[in-house]
Amino acid sequence: MSFRWIASALALCLSAGCAIPVRAPSAPAFDPSAGAVLVYLEPPPAEARRLTASLATLEAVREDGGRIPLRLANPSVGGNLSLGPHRLASGSLPPGRYAGLEVTLSEATLADEEGQAALGLPDGPTRVPLPFAASAGSGTVVEMQLDLKAALADGYRFQPAFAATIPAPIPVGLVGLASLPEEGLVVTFDRRSGRVTAVTPVGRRPVGIAIDAVRRRGYVALAGDDALVAIDLERGTVAERRPLRGGDQPVDLALTDGGRVLVVANEGSSSVSFVESTGLAETGRAIVGDAPVAVLLDRTGQRVFVACRRANRIDELGFDSRRREWQVVRSVATDPGPFRLQFNRAGSRLYAAQDGSPYAIAFDADTLAVAQRPFVGPGQTAIRVDPASDRIYLARRGTGTIEVFDPFSLLAIDRLPIPGDAAFLTIDRENAGIVAVLSSRGEVVRVSPLSRGIEATVPAGPSVAFAALIGER
Repeated sequence: MSFRWIASALALCLSAGCAIPVRAPSAPAFDPSAGAVLVYLEPPPAEARRLTASLATLEAVREDGGRIPLRLANPSVGGNLSLGPHRLASGSLPPGRYAGLEVTLSEATLADEEGQAALGLPDGPTRVPLPFAASAGSGTVVEMQLDLKAALADGYRFQPAFAATIPAPIPVGLVGLASLPEEGLVVTFDRRSGRVTAVTPVGRRPVGIAIDAVRRRGYVALAGDDALVAIDLERGTVAERRPLRGGDQPVDLALTDGGRVLVVANEGSSSVSFVESTGLAETGRAIVGDAPVAVLLDRTGQRVFVACRRANRIDELGFDSRRREWQVVRSVATDPGPFRLQFNRAGSRLYAAQDGSPYAIAFDADTLAVAQRPFVGPGQTAIRVDPASDRIYLARRGTGTIEVFDPFSLLAIDRLPIPGDAAFLTIDRENAGIVAVLSSRGEVVRVSPLSRGIEATVPAGPSVAFAALIGER
């Protein structure tokens, strides 16, 4: 193929208005041989809205004087950022001991009666003391706070008067986990306040998460590594790691048999693995329809339902006691793109959300006959059924809401506004809220069905995919 032909074709495409796809750059994954650090800026006082400042650099300073530049995510200070914490920077740190951080400002202005006045800046970087250690596979969360009074003590000169702390571990009962596939991280957050308290580097493309409250472990599917990891929730470290088969690309998982067995959907190999939760050894496998992306177990744990996205079907797995293996015992067709399954409280209805159809489907869980097929609208992205009320919460692309459906008529009865599109939903039983993962904003939010307001926001990080809570339902 000649260069002239390529140039002519490109010119023809441009003249016809063709769109040339450009892949947006993703956040770089963390180096597994290094330690991860996430730096969050705590909200300054309300009067800091008069101040607008921006960081030029943020570096981690080793005890031997070496400096490691961190990636700035949102370098702004003050302004309208006083409503909640935001991720300031992140990076991979070589193992060793660190003395703190160094901040260099690029600009700062202060609003007064006459408009915006530029503030003088220090000649060089300002040290923020914080002794901590980094080690391979470990993570550190740093919270920075601005002392506004000290920062403006010299009138029209801005001194970066920051303090830095490492948040104390939270009780396991308050733990929430969120996966960041682009960065290879899982962050731990306080489900009550939304504060990020820990970070764990786990591997490539972490997606689905399951939490065992009894064993105090979080299990994560690593689609990019064809592996599973177990996180010790008390220490925030990887307790076990084990590969599956090459090309499996595990994306979703659920616990059964009293937490002793993990059921894993392998999108890449169109299979479901059964894995011991201690040791992560695979004990069984079943071949299912193309691209299994979600698994759901009934109350007994004897029936496993699998949403096969490209096959446009749901497979039911059962255990053949004679052959001592799991196998597909029944399949049912769906509309295009089934991607998430939910039971009602009684376990008599099986709901399927479908991203290629404007309809949802409610199956009779015993016969898998279609019981209802309501029109809900195109662009379904997430679904969750509240077992306390049987209400169905559904998110759709481009709506900025979570729609609430009556469990009997399957008609929409309410809308909960959220600041973006939800990619995943779960229920926070302790705080009576709906938890939504907003991938495009890098946030996890808890919205109250009663007040219809956002009660907590987790600034998790770029393209956050899944969230799981202790005791979620």
